[in-house]
Amino acid sequence: MLSCPEVSRQVLLNPDAMMVDVTPFKGQAKTSPVSSSLDTLHSLSIDVLLADGMTIEDKLWLIGMLVHRDESKGSHQAFIEQLAPMINDGQLSAAFSQIPFIGKVQWWALRALTHLLIQNQQRRGRATIVRCLNKINQVLEGEFNEDKLLLIHQSWHQKVVPFLTERPHIQQNYLLYHVYHNQFPSESGTPQIAYQLLIADYFLLRSYLSLIAMDEAPLTERDITDLFYSYHTLRQHNAKFATVLEQGLQQSGLASDITLYALLKTGHERG
Repeated sequence: MLSCPEVSRQVLLNPDAMMVDVTPFKGQAKTSPVSSSLDTLHSLSIDVLLADGMTIEDKLWLIGMLVHRDESKGSHQAFIEQLAPMINDGQLSAAFSQIPFIGKVQWWALRALTHLLIQNQQRRGRATIVRCLNKINQVLEGEFNEDKLLLIHQSWHQKVVPFLTERPHIQQNYLLYHVYHNQFPSESGTPQIAYQLLIADYFLLRSYLSLIAMDEAPLTERDITDLFYSYHTLRQHNAKFATVLEQGLQQSGLASDITLYALLKTGHERG
């Protein structure tokens, strides 16, 4: 589990940890014939994550479309095969760029979900998350201000993205581990709830990396492993986290698929 420091190091920093084989997207699951809709979603999610030619955000959006679509209108396999040409020629990325950036949603999610994490009394791993919370309180002080929020996205694009571009296995390994370890999307009652949790995890970790990178010291691999270990210590060792998170998402209007997709946006097109 990623709440173990050594597992975090091995999963995130070893390019071969998840035996990644990046290929052009063909829309065909790489496992044996599946027996249910959930098995299909699991296999296709892995296929999407292993595909070349898409950003991480594109891949998570595509997985979300699979999770939220009505299978009575056609199989998931047929749907993904229809999209394969759009993926390979960049049309899917162009479509993702049209999803709105909703600053108020990200402002709420970053502040409220971090406070939810800190409510876990687990002492191990708290220091890094408390550091992130303090940075949030500093950067996002006061009422909603989109310019303040965009400082986090500026840090993401200027400092974190170059770091991760040199180490593409970090994000890919993390998401593959998430799907494998949790048997996504079977682990959380419904595929929709599982997707909510996947996006919440990704959004928070992306935001925390950006906050850490706002400090003067350059981002390091130790920062990565410390953060992911700390986050998942509080996340996985809190039996109520998933339930409270789901309730918070629903109460705040984040449960709709469009609003969840908006959490994937980084605001770079806004400035």
